[in-house]
Amino acid sequence: MLYLADSEAGFQGLVLVPGYSLEMGKVELEFTLETSMKHHSIPVMKTPYYFIDERKLLRNLRRIERLRRISGAKVLLALKCFAAWSVFDLLRRYLDGTTSSSLYEARLGHECFGKETHAYCVGYTDDDIASIKRYADKVIFNSCSQLKRFHRMVSSIPIGLRVNPGISNSDFPLADPARRYSRLG
Repeated sequence: MLYLADSEAGFQGLVLVPGYSLEMGKVELEFTLETSMKHHSIPVMKTPYYFIDERKLLRNLRRIERLRRISGAKVLLALKCFAAWSVFDLLRRYLDGTTSSSLYEARLGHECFGKETHAYCVGYTDDDIASIKRYADKVIFNSCSQLKRFHRMVSSIPIGLRVNPGISNSDFPLADPARRYSRLG
């Protein structure tokens, strides 16, 4: 089964029937609406789209499930890299919740995924914190100064502090938390 994820065109969450063709510059698909089971054709799609192969996704989710069982660790979906809410029902069965790096991601995790919602941001504003605490089950701070500044505003929910041990495994300077003036903890 394949899922079509394209929120701009309004096709989010449709289940595709096997057999689709990709032609130069256009996509012609036959799909089945889960509710009506009627076949339709989608004309040329002008926005980006993603096909998600459920078999491959399930294979990875089962690996995550095994890791969770063996280690006792919680696994959160990072919405920044995978916010395809057409498969949230499936992901919810294997993951403990979501983590977000913005107010709108926190809201998406809270309202559409459910379960635990963790919020993290390199640079919070007063307004961000006031809004995020409505959606987050936990707020992670990036620095001691953030913690001091906002602790009172989120004292009713669990908090965390990202710690930078001064060790890097990244060859990409922007992703190196140990580099001078890094904002990554």
